[in-house]
Amino acid sequence: MDDQEMMIRRVFGARLKLLREERKISMIQIANEIGLTPGAISQYEHCKRSAQPVQLAKLAKMFDVTIDWLLGQSDVRNPNGKDKST
Repeated sequence: MDDQEMMIRRVFGARLKLLREERKISMIQIANEIGLTPGAISQYEHCKRSAQPVQLAKLAKMFDVTIDWLLGQSDVRNPNGKDKST
């Protein structure tokens, strides 16, 4: 794994955890919503696993954020540009 891929994993994991904590939902709830195991969500948050495009799309829809924001490619959280990440 190269440095860029590791950076994307770190940002994705941190942002997924941030969204989960903001919504006060569990890994189990996310996993059930997008059709994965809680272990997979944990691996995402701990940079141990990369999400596939289908899971990224489901997560973006679930949390009303862009895939670009999830992956750290943008600071705009939602398609309307209302929220900014910190």
